[in-house]
Amino acid sequence: MISPRYVRAGIRKFAYLAPPGLVEQMKSSMQGVQRGFAEDYFDEEAKAIAWLTG
Repeated sequence: MISPRYVRAGIRKFAYLAPPGLVEQMKSSMQGVQRGFAEDYFDEEAKAIAWLTG
């Protein structure tokens, strides 16, 4: 699993960018998974960047 490496590297937020039809599928399949950093799924790059920098 790679997420422990991200935590050790200091990652605090991770954004996934995917086609619109896939975003909801990804969110539901990863619900309840704890990785040690905040993560969210987006269908637009601008929304992902806003969340990452907000």
